[in-house]
Amino acid sequence: VAIVFEKRITLGDSENTSRLLTIYENQEPADFVYSWCQEKNIDLAYFPDLVETVCSSEIVTCNRRAPLLYGPQTISDRDGERIGVFQIEMFQEPIDAIYGFFAKHGLFQKNWDMLAVLDQFCSYPQLEGRCNRRKAIKYFNNTFAIGEKRFDKFVIWEDEEVIDKLYRLRQEHNLTLKDQMESFAMICQNDEVYCERTRARVLQVSNLNWKEYDKFGNATCVRQYAGWQYISPGHDGHSAFRKWILKQLQRDFVKESIKNPFFGPLILILALMASFSVTRFHKCRLEKNLLIALFVFCAISFAYAQWIEPLDMLDEAMFAFEGKLPDLYIYEGDEPVDAIMNWVKETSKEHHPLAREPIHWQLIDEVCRSTRVNCTRTRAWEPIDMGEIKFFHQSHKIIYMNPGVDPIARKSCVPILEGKADSCLREKAAEVCTRLVPPLNSCVNEITLHMANQLEKFDERRGDHKSTYTKLGLEMDVSFSELFKKTAYIMRKHGVNFPPYARVDNGTDPYPRPLYTHDRNYLRAWGAYDAYMKVNDPESREWNDKPCTPMFNGALCGKTDKDGNMKIEM
Repeated sequence: VAIVFEKRITLGDSENTSRLLTIYENQEPADFVYSWCQEKNIDLAYFPDLVETVCSSEIVTCNRRAPLLYGPQTISDRDGERIGVFQIEMFQEPIDAIYGFFAKHGLFQKNWDMLAVLDQFCSYPQLEGRCNRRKAIKYFNNTFAIGEKRFDKFVIWEDEEVIDKLYRLRQEHNLTLKDQMESFAMICQNDEVYCERTRARVLQVSNLNWKEYDKFGNATCVRQYAGWQYISPGHDGHSAFRKWILKQLQRDFVKESIKNPFFGPLILILALMASFSVTRFHKCRLEKNLLIALFVFCAISFAYAQWIEPLDMLDEAMFAFEGKLPDLYIYEGDEPVDAIMNWVKETSKEHHPLAREPIHWQLIDEVCRSTRVNCTRTRAWEPIDMGEIKFFHQSHKIIYMNPGVDPIARKSCVPILEGKADSCLREKAAEVCTRLVPPLNSCVNEITLHMANQLEKFDERRGDHKSTYTKLGLEMDVSFSELFKKTAYIMRKHGVNFPPYARVDNGTDPYPRPLYTHDRNYLRAWGAYDAYMKVNDPESREWNDKPCTPMFNGALCGKTDKDGNMKIEM
């Protein structure tokens, strides 16, 4: 076996403390150096420098710079499929090793529980007393630099997003986007660092409640449930027994029982029965029996009144519980009005339709008053997903905000590249390319042509889309007058006149024609007219915008009308 490293090591100033260190080709340098230090009773403070000296040799191959504390251990999933080899190095916190393993093998995306794995490993004898943290360090650097700024001991914890941390540094120290993205690429190219996003979160609006806005008012008078339903669930500080009690109280049977009008009288009857049972058990005189019965009855009645009947505290809790909405997030590159419209659409799936309601307009005003975002318009554009770029382990999504839904904004998009694209597409492509490090050759032109191709395909399939507004090429904040004008434009573009003016003297066909026709232009025009009829008045539009409840495994759509009746749509 060949010798790959042999050198006399002198520790301290005295030559008498020198030791001969010899490493063979079949040995892992870090493991051998650690064993050598233990054998020679050498202080482990010298260990990092010794390993660095050995690994700097040209003929020495170092797979790691520290000996193993645990492993290597093959990890498999519940189906027995091999995931990877796990190991914990000396001087490394187990939670940090587990985090790196999770990030490298995509276990965060599979929703694995990192703390449960930590508890399992920390129970092993060789790791006893080694688990000092339950929160992982995602990234650590003693000499971190971003642009011309230098930092000592730069740390990113597991609950911090890399791009968010770098964005804050960029804002605090007046750095450039290029500085930010170069540091992001350097950190996230490490496969043991999980970077969930490539765009920073610049604003978060919390504590949103739809009941606080004008149209809805305070609707807490309809409460029929006990206060514990609103006050208690979801609090991590409760004991295991209390959590079990609360879980039982959330059952549908319990809720329906409390709704029953006989629930209150039943509680009082049980209170009377309990009071008489107590008096019989004590065998007291009649006066004392009545006094004890009255006391028990009053105590139970008081408890019922405290927990069930209306109280300000319970009303406030119910108000927050029933009206709570998810937080609003605005990311780098987002126009606030577009981010709000996207939030409105997602939130409306489980709540009352919020588009064009007071909460919608007031949120725009509130966000645009913030100094952390810049509002350049107050009308939302149409989001079109044009895929993503996989670049050095990171996915950069291309979401094009189509100004074509705005009759004024679309005039600013001028043709370029011999009419194959327009200037608005190029502007978005340039914004995407500035976030790619290292930069790509011909990035802007290639992405512009890709987006133009995707936009053309999207427009071809627009008439088959489920969304009424997408069929018409509009957004949900469009006015009624513009709905009419856009529908008329689409129908006349396909050679069909728009009622009520079914003229035939301008070269268009009157509407409607028999529905058995298969003429492509006529079917496109009919699709636009059908979409318009779903949103042409306030009542129809409110019904169209209502969230859909999937019925029969998603085959049909159920909506609740103003009287509370569920209606099924195809």
